[in-house]
Amino acid sequence: MAKFEMLAPTEILNEIQTVERKSLDIFKGMTKAGAKVAAEAMKANAAKAFKGGTGAKVAAKVKVTKPYVTKKDEITTKAAFYGYIAKSDGKPFYMSQRGKKTGPYPGIPVPLLCNLAEFGASSASMPGPFRRYWNGQKHPIKRPAFSNTAGIADAMLKAQKELSGGLLDD
Repeated sequence: MAKFEMLAPTEILNEIQTVERKSLDIFKGMTKAGAKVAAEAMKANAAKAFKGGTGAKVAAKVKVTKPYVTKKDEITTKAAFYGYIAKSDGKPFYMSQRGKKTGPYPGIPVPLLCNLAEFGASSASMPGPFRRYWNGQKHPIKRPAFSNTAGIADAMLKAQKELSGGLLDD
C-alpha cells in the first residue's frame, strides 16, 4: 500500500491565517467603500431634487455610518440622510400626526424631505413648509444611488485588495 504525504509551504499557510484574522476588518472596509460610493451619488441626486440652495443643504446631511455587525451576523454600513434643515424664519417646526401636534423640532427633518422627493406626494396634502423647498415632482434620490451596482462592486473589490494587502487579488 502506498502512502502519500504533502507538505504545504508555510508562506501559503501564513497568508491564509492572516486573511482569516483580518477578515472582519476587510469586510467592514468593503461595505464602507460601497456606502461611500452610494453616498456620493445621493449627494449629487439631492442637489437636483430641491429648489435653490436647499439641495446643497440636503446633500450636506448625507452621512455614512460606522460598519457594524447585526444580530444575524451581517456586516452593514448605512448611507442615509440625518438631521434637520433650519427654517428660514428661525422658528421651530411642528408637525401633526393623527391630529396631535408633535415637536418642536429644530428644523425640517431631512429624511422626511427626501422621502417626499423620492416617492412624491400631492401638493394639497403636503405641509406648507415643505412646498417652499420642493417643486412637486418626483426626483429619486436614494434608489438610483444604490442601483449603480457596478460602481459599488468596483469600490468594494478595490477596498478588498487594499485591506488584504494584495492577498485577495482575484
